[in-house]
Amino acid sequence: AVVAALTTPVPADSSLTTVEEVVEVPDVDVAALAATQAAAVVSLTAGCAADSMVTLSVANADKAHTVTEALAHEASVTVACSTVDTGYQGDIEVTCNAGSLTAEASNCVPRGCATSDPAVTVALGSAGSASAEVAPPGAMASGTTRQLACASYDSDFTGTMVAGCSFG
Repeated sequence: AVVAALTTPVPADSSLTTVEEVVEVPDVDVAALAATQAAAVVSLTAGCAADSMVTLSVANADKAHTVTEALAHEASVTVACSTVDTGYQGDIEVTCNAGSLTAEASNCVPRGCATSDPAVTVALGSAGSASAEVAPPGAMASGTTRQLACASYDSDFTGTMVAGCSFG
């Protein structure tokens, strides 16, 4: 330890002329302090290990996700929104920031319907006397509807039916 003696002037109305104060100053390991500060700087650019986890959130669904390979600081990978909620499409961006993963899911949107989607069985007639397999008539955004002619599915019927798409 280093001992420092400080001489402090005493006010003129005092009978003393000086007062000595002895203060003990702790030892400072300059090398250890420098190493600690260097480690702090390095951690600001630390990467993420291959087994790092992050929670992916889409709409009201959450799913834990583990990255399969190490990521450098500010590197990112994408994960399909449908891995969290099959009713959504787009990609979640998973980014490594200073050794921690973050997930941004703002590109996830409700999945639309396509002609390649499976058909559904629809009852035709007031008593459901007939049925038809109906697939989306074309690409449809989620939340949209289309009117379809019943005669297109069974020539014995007239009128229309409404086909709707909801989250694919």
